Amino acid sequence: MSYSTILIIDDEQSYLDIITNTLKNKHHKVLQALNGKMGCKVAERFLPDIIIMDWEMPEMNGIDAIKFLKNQENTKEIPIIMATGVMTAVEHLETALNAGAIDYIRKPIDPLELYARINSTLKLSRSYKEIKSQKENLEDLNREKDGMVGVVAHDLRAPLNRVMGLAQIIKMTKDLDKELLDTLALIEKMCDSGISLIRDLLVINNVEYESGQMDWKEIILNDFITLLLKNYEVQAKNKKIKIHFNHSQEQLIIKTDETFLGRIIDNLLSNALKFSPPHLNIYLTISRIENKAAISIRDEGYGISPEDQQKMFKKFQKLTAQPTGGEDSTGLGLAIVKSLVEKLEGNIRVVSELKKGAEFIVELPMRA
Repeated sequence: MSYSTILIIDDEQSYLDIITNTLKNKHHKVLQALNGKMGCKVAERFLPDIIIMDWEMPEMNGIDAIKFLKNQENTKEIPIIMATGVMTAVEHLETALNAGAIDYIRKPIDPLELYARINSTLKLSRSYKEIKSQKENLEDLNREKDGMVGVVAHDLRAPLNRVMGLAQIIKMTKDLDKELLDTLALIEKMCDSGISLIRDLLVINNVEYESGQMDWKEIILNDFITLLLKNYEVQAKNKKIKIHFNHSQEQLIIKTDETFLGRIIDNLLSNALKFSPPHLNIYLTISRIENKAAISIRDEGYGISPEDQQKMFKKFQKLTAQPTGGEDSTGLGLAIVKSLVEKLEGNIRVVSELKKGAEFIVELPMRA
């Protein structure tokens, strides 16, 4: 058994002495307190490895003392064993465990049982502390990684923009042959793909770790989407796809972050256009479902397999379906959408069958 600091809280000095002597024989350091209030103060000051808590005590009983300690940041992780010779029924055990006790021992205390309970509790406590420490280390590494992603992405975007600018300057030269023009167009396309990937990396990095203060505003959803759709008229026309916007006469007013909502609809609509063959339709519908505003974007494309639906919202996931017009896909769009929807306290779901298109439904709370 490992040696530890153990706090005994009991209003009977005789029990305090018995437990103290028992544990000291095993070379544990033992602290004492004669009531719950005093015990809480000792626990906060010395932060013992384990607390053995009597149930019935003056000033503050054991249950209240456990609840108090579990609500304090510096003591909430200390394992507490409840000890009593009176409250021994099953419902009492349940009350103690619900309050935050990790174990329960009956008086008069048997030394062998006490050693066994303390030993198992210490093992659990140390395992938990080790896992917590590993988790904190991983979180630190994750933050460091995301900081590096942000720096590298920013540094990469500038040279790509310069390459694209140079390609556009060369295109302004007269009498360029078709082969050179095609090469310049390919350079522009590659630069645009790289810039798009960088933008997605920065967006998801910002959403997950540096979202800051969101700008909640009341908006008329009908007008917001009508204006947004104008950005897709040329793209839809080039692929000979018709976008249908269906909405009721009711003006849906919601309180949301315009930037986040715009990115959600942009990504879903871009995907619908990207994965739809020419001469088909996309249907964007908004409606009220109880106290939520529902935004549906449905296409008539290839659809999403059940296997792909299991991983589609994870980062860097390339799905089975391929863009129908040679467009690029970073595998981040749907991960960004899910993160943004969750920031807006909404939910997203997909309804799809292979060769029957896909429908993404975003539900956001009506806050107006």
